[in-house]
Amino acid sequence: MENPVEAGVESIDRGMQLLERSEEEIINYIGYLDREQNSYREWQEQGLSVPWNEEERWLCFTSGKERGTIKDWLTPGSHFLKEKVFPHLKMAVCENGECRKEIVALESDVRELLKYLVGVIAGLLAASVPAAVLSISVAVAVLLMKKGLGSFCKEWGTS
Repeated sequence: MENPVEAGVESIDRGMQLLERSEEEIINYIGYLDREQNSYREWQEQGLSVPWNEEERWLCFTSGKERGTIKDWLTPGSHFLKEKVFPHLKMAVCENGECRKEIVALESDVRELLKYLVGVIAGLLAASVPAAVLSISVAVAVLLMKKGLGSFCKEWGTS
């Protein structure tokens, strides 16, 4: 069994790589992971014991193996974020339309900020996407960082 600490480090490393990608690519990745999570859940309901392999999904996405279908995940990824993530996340990240002070204090250290946000997001998503929680949390954290936490809070923090 994989060491959870090492898995977390690998996920943060993937997050650092995701920071180099466009917001659209990150949303595509989130849509892809959500779709894979739904397939995984269906397999489990049918009694199939298929392990969730974050590394395999990351490699499949980044290798371009399914390049033709990547654009198909933009709309589902956007929907997933707007309906299932952002409304819950705003209370954890924002306060009075501004980014929480403890989060702002971490902005000078990208890796630490990423770790903090992944922890917050994973706590919010654990019940709804149990297999993909770490992968999706990393991608959402990176998207927030790319958008800018202040911008996110201005847009979502007071709605």
